Amino acid sequence: MTKACLVPYTAYRVCPEGEMAKRAAVCASAVVPYLPGAATASEIMRTFNSDLRTLNFFPAEPVGSIAALKAVSGPFLSVRFCLRGWFGSDNSRDYLALPNVAAVGGSWVMPPYLIAARAWADITELAAATVARAQQPISGEQS
Repeated sequence: MTKACLVPYTAYRVCPEGEMAKRAAVCASAVVPYLPGAATASEIMRTFNSDLRTLNFFPAEPVGSIAALKAVSGPFLSVRFCLRGWFGSDNSRDYLALPNVAAVGGSWVMPPYLIAARAWADITELAAATVARAQQPISGEQS
């Protein structure tokens, strides 16, 4: 199934936790970056068999949010997370302040209603505002 999903112009693959080793091998053979899902310590440990250290943490808020990410930061020092799910631009900086968070993403940058309306200027404005907000120094951080 994974191989069938790799179209010629696939830039990367984000997947839920299941069949991780098989998907990692297929993506590696196709030279496609792979971002497996992991939201528990057990799922994180399974990624070590495939030598994966950057993981998709989804949905971020319902699976434990900032407290969960802080809890796994000690035992899994080499793991970084890309977050998606159920948070927005208002609290994305709280996540970005964590040392084990590499990136955040969400539909707030490209809401479906703006895509449907082909409101590219509005989407560009939202994306620029999100980037500007993320680049502001976080409390206690030196600029």
